[in-house]
Amino acid sequence: MQSMNPTSYGKFLKRLRVDTGDTLAQMAQKLGVSVSLLSSVESGAREIPSELSGKIRTAYRLNEIASDALLKAECETAHKTISISLGEKSGDEEFVRAAISISRDLQELSTQEMTDLARQVHEKAQSKRQRDFSGWAALGVAAVIALGVGLAIAAGGDKKGGK
Repeated sequence: MQSMNPTSYGKFLKRLRVDTGDTLAQMAQKLGVSVSLLSSVESGAREIPSELSGKIRTAYRLNEIASDALLKAECETAHKTISISLGEKSGDEEFVRAAISISRDLQELSTQEMTDLARQVHEKAQSKRQRDFSGWAALGVAAVIALGVGLAIAAGGDKKGGK
């Protein structure tokens, strides 16, 4: 049996799994992948599936620092192929056209141009995630305030009703 050297990505996965107290089976279930796939990625025997990082960010609610560490680990891990997951955008003709154009034309760019483009995309996505999170956080605060007001009104109503 051939022994594999864990990649940066595999080490990140294992550290996340151990830190959260999950077994391979528990993590695989949270991510919606098989135990064998997860074990193979963790050990470096298999390439990173295209949607795995997104599943990890979502399932483990990674903060910005952890998301950046995951991206760094993925970048430090060798790839034979890289695919673009269309997800919910698969029916959006303009999105598909842009994804195909990007995948076809990337090789024409210099390393510096690629670095600049990647930074711009990352910053826009990060800004969107922060706006989305801020919206949810504001909604949560509003719900807590509404609950508090409702409880105060209920408590006040009981006092008045008791007199």
